[in-house]
Amino acid sequence: MAKENFPKSLENAQIAAEAEKEFRDIAVESDSKREKDLYNKKAARLGTQVLEKLEDSEEVLTEKGELYDVPIPLDDLSGRTQNILLDQEVMTLGKLSELKESDIAKWKNAGLVVLEELGVLLRKNGLKFGMKYKDTEGQEEQELPETYYEEINLKDFSGDIKRFLYEQSAGTRITWGFIARRFGWTQIVEDRYGSEHIYRKLQRELYKRGLWPIPESIKRKSPPL
Repeated sequence: MAKENFPKSLENAQIAAEAEKEFRDIAVESDSKREKDLYNKKAARLGTQVLEKLEDSEEVLTEKGELYDVPIPLDDLSGRTQNILLDQEVMTLGKLSELKESDIAKWKNAGLVVLEELGVLLRKNGLKFGMKYKDTEGQEEQELPETYYEEINLKDFSGDIKRFLYEQSAGTRITWGFIARRFGWTQIVEDRYGSEHIYRKLQRELYKRGLWPIPESIKRKSPPL
């Protein structure tokens, strides 16, 4: 049985992350609802208490290197961590490294397993949490990605997603820019043909096309499609 250890730094968080995972595994395998609830609560309590004790990394002013804008390799991460990063709109190694452990502790569903997974990713790339970068002067205004005007081919989809897109298009031409401008949890999940599954699928499709997080150029200009 895992012990509830409470390390004070990210380097020792692996012990607690394994304990949290063991509690969650027990909850999944149990046939008793009462036992499931018990071990899920144990896991949540463990994660919360350890995260509260984590020390923030030192802030050192650093030049932005080539890795700063490198996309996070989502396929190398667990589904839970992928969803959290997408929801928080943290999609590059640089943006992730600017966060402190305490920032991630505030994210919904981000327990110790997620924190350790992200810590490993940063260390593999020679980065760490809590980095502070020098501002880059003369940044050019971001242009609309070409994929903004890319027409959605309904034949590439099936089932509930295809039906949702068809209803959005009203049977006419529809682009990924159209979806990006109207994308949101409420708009997708609460639509009569929508669901969380469709939201997650479209979120990934927008990300693959450079349209998630929603570029500022789309938020500002929002030209007609």
